[in-house]
Amino acid sequence: MGDLVIFALAIALSSITAAVATWSVTKSNADIGAQPNSVAGLRTRATKSSPQAWVAGHRAAVPPAKVTMVISVVAAVASLLCCLAALALDVTAMPAAVLAVAAMLAVVVGSSYSCLVADRAARVVRAVDDPATR
Repeated sequence: MGDLVIFALAIALSSITAAVATWSVTKSNADIGAQPNSVAGLRTRATKSSPQAWVAGHRAAVPPAKVTMVISVVAAVASLLCCLAALALDVTAMPAAVLAVAAMLAVVVGSSYSCLVADRAARVVRAVDDPATR
């Protein structure tokens, strides 16, 4: 098994894990009763300011987190299929590596965007709760 195939497999599987975990944590913190915590969630100054801001931020971030997960998983699965083709047909694994990197890039960009969306929503809640924080 070539180094490029191993690289693509590792990045693709890591991308799937990271994307599903990010969406899952975001969704679970969007439930009423979720509290700001230092372990898991989209932690910004605004989202940690109150339980209401925490939930509002995570609720707002669920849609972009879900889109991120879908895009990343599709790219990662395509990468895994390219790895299989590279092994079975003895062709280059470069497409697999490119798709794996695209999947990881989708996780990084999508998670960052989800965090920005959460922060904006939490700031709105914080401004309503305490007008002095505007």
